[in-house]
Amino acid sequence: DRDTADPARVTAFINQKLRDSKGKLLGIVGIGVEVNALSALLRHIEKRYSSEVLLSDHAGRIQLSSGGNAISGPRSLSDLPGLRSQSTTILSRPSAAFQYSMAGHQVFVNSRRIPELNWWLLVQQRRGPNQAGILTGLVNNLLIALLITLVVLWLANLTIGDYQRRLEQLATTDQLTGHL
Repeated sequence: DRDTADPARVTAFINQKLRDSKGKLLGIVGIGVEVNALSALLRHIEKRYSSEVLLSDHAGRIQLSSGGNAISGPRSLSDLPGLRSQSTTILSRPSAAFQYSMAGHQVFVNSRRIPELNWWLLVQQRRGPNQAGILTGLVNNLLIALLITLVVLWLANLTIGDYQRRLEQLATTDQLTGHL
């Protein structure tokens, strides 16, 4: 829906029917999202994770992407290099994952169907995962886990030692006289 006061401002409305357990229509709920705000969110995801995010309809037309929206230039999945040969596969499955090469780099693609919209969410990872970053994260997590394990073992040792001293005292001390 275009804003009559500002034709460049577009809002997407998503409506969903609500039904009871017998299938009787209870009502309809809807939400409106400004397309520019959604595009900005997708651009943030692209920048943060070095991934391109696309939303495609059932015909393969790109409705929204981190690079823009359908209003600024409609494109189809089959127009995109690397997706051209896979567009039929993507649109015929609820999810798909594959990779292709472009300009000497691997591109990883993951798609999921959003049944409520009958749209597909596609994420293209332009470069392989940052292995150094993954390794650093793994080492950090292992060091934190080791530290936590050592603290738990130390606390357990203190607790067991305290109970051991109490048991020794109970075993060697007469409760009536308090003497050994």
